Amino acid sequence: MVIVNWGNPATLQSPPWTSYPVPILSGVVAGLVQIFCAWRISLLSKTVVARCIAVFVALVAVMQGVAAIVTGIQWRVLGVARASQIKSSPTIWLAGSVICDVIIALAMSYLLYKAKTPDMFSRTNNLVDRLIRQVVQSGAITAVMATVELVLFLVAPENYLHITLYSNVLLANLNSRRSHTGVYETNPSTTLGSNNV
Repeated sequence: MVIVNWGNPATLQSPPWTSYPVPILSGVVAGLVQIFCAWRISLLSKTVVARCIAVFVALVAVMQGVAAIVTGIQWRVLGVARASQIKSSPTIWLAGSVICDVIIALAMSYLLYKAKTPDMFSRTNNLVDRLIRQVVQSGAITAVMATVELVLFLVAPENYLHITLYSNVLLANLNSRRSHTGVYETNPSTTLGSNNV
């Protein structure tokens, strides 16, 4: 688009069709990742409060996903020239992402910190510490970036800047499970059934 029509500003008034699904796919991916994290919150704690938090996060994730779909459709129907007129659906979408990300980061950190006890084995304590660090890092990154995106949209809605990290964070969380699997394995030479006893 830009290479073929270099120096022709009118080209920017009609972006390619591949730019319209960006908000739709971003909202759907963000909603799915946030629902996955809500499910993890409900697994970590069986309390009513944790389940209510998980349900709230899931509902807000669905709401922001629907708002993202509406944003993509409005952007396609109104076109780029009038895209800055779209205010409510992108604000709901981006604010919903911020709310979900902050609640997920805080709830996961609290639940993991609460799971630590002084009488835990050091290897288990180290695993919980690593999980807390990972949750804070990934949750803080998405929360900060979603907040930056919301602020940029509210300050300058005509300069649409979209930052999506949800799929990367989900893949990082799923891939990190591989590094945690060896923590529970025991060394055969240190068990009571070995020849050293």
